[in-house]
Amino acid sequence: MAVATVDALPASATMDPVPVDGDVDVAVMLGSPNEALAVGEQFNPQESTEMGIDLESLTPMSTAPPPDKTLTMPIEEEGQAQSLEAAAPSGSYTVAMTWTARDGAAMLMRRGYYNSTTGAGFGWAKVYNKHNITGSTLKKAMTQYDSRYLQSGTKWNYWKMVALLSCNPLTGCYVKDTKSLVFAYDFRKLTTDNRHFGIVTGYCYGIDGKCPDWVNRTVLV
Repeated sequence: MAVATVDALPASATMDPVPVDGDVDVAVMLGSPNEALAVGEQFNPQESTEMGIDLESLTPMSTAPPPDKTLTMPIEEEGQAQSLEAAAPSGSYTVAMTWTARDGAAMLMRRGYYNSTTGAGFGWAKVYNKHNITGSTLKKAMTQYDSRYLQSGTKWNYWKMVALLSCNPLTGCYVKDTKSLVFAYDFRKLTTDNRHFGIVTGYCYGIDGKCPDWVNRTVLV
């Protein structure tokens, strides 16, 4: 999968320190652009609170609200592969979601389609079915993206780091895992509605398939 080349990519790794009683996993997406967290990094209670973590009201992710289901289930198209330039299934170009990025750009994601046999597709159907990223997670990440890089022509890649923390009211938080979300966006306007093509795909950097479920439990802090 082609992505833009950058000099320093955010770390993505896991570690398993010995937990203490009262530890709770918390998935976060930092609201301030370009802030990065490193696996193993630790924050005392005051630093954790300043980061936006409410240590007195920690809720295990297993009891958190389920991922966003406000959109209807995306199309999964079986059969022959269809390129982005070919006729996609009916309804594929319907706009499913809009938002304003932190730089003021009006952006959108189309319903799209995804062929699970060939991997072909685009839009929300591919982002959700192939890479396990919900619409609400994408919208949060694209609204507060960390950086963007020109891929080619009218296509840009947007990056956002998310982190899995283990937090304790007495000891603070440490970083268990991080993932870099990458979203490919095409500013080319379609002749049918004179609006951007929009989101081509979105994925966790370094993972060809599904992002871990915790990515969709992130809280913007």
